[in-house]
Amino acid sequence: AVNDRYAVIFTNSCSAQNMRTLSIKKEMQEGQTAENEYFTVEVKLEGSDGKLQLFSGGYALLNENNQYIDEAGNIQDDEDRLQTTDGKIRLKAGWTINIYSILSETRFEVNEILSDEQELLFANPVYQVCTDGTDRFQPENHGEIELGHNAEVVVTNSYKSVLTVQKDWKVSNHRPIPDTIYVGLYKIESGEQTPTNQVISLTSAQGWKGTFIGLEDGVYAVEELTEVSSGSGEFQY
Repeated sequence: AVNDRYAVIFTNSCSAQNMRTLSIKKEMQEGQTAENEYFTVEVKLEGSDGKLQLFSGGYALLNENNQYIDEAGNIQDDEDRLQTTDGKIRLKAGWTINIYSILSETRFEVNEILSDEQELLFANPVYQVCTDGTDRFQPENHGEIELGHNAEVVVTNSYKSVLTVQKDWKVSNHRPIPDTIYVGLYKIESGEQTPTNQVISLTSAQGWKGTFIGLEDGVYAVEELTEVSSGSGEFQY
């Protein structure tokens, strides 16, 4: 009839193929650990203006067993989304950040921000990215979400040069073995040996081994130290 009116309603929706996940995994170089160290990554996603912008929104944290955790590492019963407003997210080695529902063809960039103290210990991070669902990682910290594929960024840290020390004992009936000894690190430059004020303790429980970490390139020597007084933490160099 002339007076009848009809309406056509259009509904737009993004298929699962279009909405993908960006995973950011934190690792330490093989053979190294940093169990108590928090690292900070800064995540940028492409905005509607085509420019990279600091990510603001929800994300999930997973531990090395792929269990959902909170920022302190406590296991969560469900996938509660954590929030960032400035793109910065803290995590430990072995943890993974998942940012969900990112539209395909969105560009992204991930940068690690080391504190002043961490810069003394750790070398520059190594980045790897994979965007095509394979194991073909590229040495980059950025990429673009591809249709039908999740993206993964792996950020790997390593300590600066390390020096491992081991104490060997010669059994003697006249000299008992102490519970702990202390070893100091010296840097040698132009033939001069200068204390670095780095001291480590060696114990039987550790196999009389210890490691100096965060060393710059150079020549070093170690010497066993004696405390000025027991338990003082001050040593005779």
